[in-house]
Amino acid sequence: MWFVSSLRNIVLTTDDYSEIEARLIEKFIDPANEEIDRLVPPDSVSSKFIKVLKRDITDYQYGELWSALRQLHRNKKLTNSQTIQINEVISRMNERFSDYDDQISMRFFLGSIYLDAKYRYLFEQLSDEKKSQLYGNYAPETFGPYSHWLLAPENVQVTNFFQVVILDNMYGSMGFEPINVPEIINYMESLAPNSESVKILKNMQKEEQAETVSDNSAIFIEMPINSLSQISDIPEIKDKYCFIDIWASWCLPCRMQFKYAEDLHKLTSGYDNLKIIYISIDEPTDEKEWKELVEKFNLTGFHILANQKLQNDISSKVYGHESMVIPRYLLLAPTGEIICMDMPHLDDLTKVEQTLDKYLKQ
Repeated sequence: MWFVSSLRNIVLTTDDYSEIEARLIEKFIDPANEEIDRLVPPDSVSSKFIKVLKRDITDYQYGELWSALRQLHRNKKLTNSQTIQINEVISRMNERFSDYDDQISMRFFLGSIYLDAKYRYLFEQLSDEKKSQLYGNYAPETFGPYSHWLLAPENVQVTNFFQVVILDNMYGSMGFEPINVPEIINYMESLAPNSESVKILKNMQKEEQAETVSDNSAIFIEMPINSLSQISDIPEIKDKYCFIDIWASWCLPCRMQFKYAEDLHKLTSGYDNLKIIYISIDEPTDEKEWKELVEKFNLTGFHILANQKLQNDISSKVYGHESMVIPRYLLLAPTGEIICMDMPHLDDLTKVEQTLDKYLKQ
C-alpha cells in the first residue's frame, strides 16, 4: 500500500512524463532488487528463483504505473504534451508485456495483476464492432468489468474467470458492475469442458441451490432513525439489548466477517433480550446493492440504512469525529446507551459470547 500510494502521488505531481519510467526504476525497482539481494541468501535458492522473483515484482511495479497513468485523466487536467508523453509510456509498457507467455506469468505470485493491466489496455483500444465480435453470443453484461479477459488465451481466461466467480460468490460485486455467474460458467465450459475449475464451480452451484433458506428474514427499518438512542424506539426492539454491526457494501473486511453471520445468529438466539441490528453507512444511491448484499449473505436481523444525522451521531459517539473504520461492533442497552464501544469481531465468537455474558447475564 505504501508503494501504490507513493507511486500515485508521484504520477499526480509530475509535469514531465517522459522521465516517469526512470523515476519508477530509481525510486522503486532498483531498491526492491537490492532488498531482494539483501534478504535472500544466494546459497538458499537457485539463481532462477531470484530471477523470477525480481521479474514478478518489477512487472507488478510496471503494471501499477500503467494503471495509475491510465486513470490519471480522472484526477488531473492534462496538457496535450503530457497526454502524448503518457501514451508513449503506456505503448512502451504494452510492448514490455506483449511477448510474455501469459500462462507462465499467471503462475507468478503477482502475475494476474500486471496481466490485468495489459488486457484492460488492449480492450480499451477495440472498436465497438470488435468488442461485439468478442462477446459472440453472450451479452456484454455477462462479464461485467472483466470483459477484457476475453482477449487472453483460453487457459488464462478459465483461470481468471474462475477467480472472478469465486470472489463474487464470497464477497459480491464489490461495487463494480454485476456479472452473470451461470453464463460465465457456461462460457468456461465451452472453452474447457473437462476443466477442474468448471467442475468446482458447477458443484458449488448445486450446493447453493440445495441449501435451505433461513426461516428468519431480514427486516428493513423504514422509520427515520437519527441517533443510536432512537433505535430503542423501534417497536420490535423496545426494551431489548442490541448488538450493532456497522458496515458498508464497499467494505471488503465487512463482507469477510459475514461468513460468521449464521454462527452469530445461533449465538445471539440464546439471549432472550438481544437483537441484531445492521447499520449500513452506504450512500442512499447504493440502496439497491445494500439490499442485495443483505439477501446474498442471509443477514438475519434488523437493517438500517443510516441517514446523515445517524452517521453524524455514530461519528461523534463512537469515533470521536475521527475516521469511521469499519466493521465496528457495539452493544446498546435497552435505553439506547452504548455499553460496549468496541465488541470483538465475529471471527472470534468465543470473545463475543464472553462479552455478551458480561453485560447481559449480570
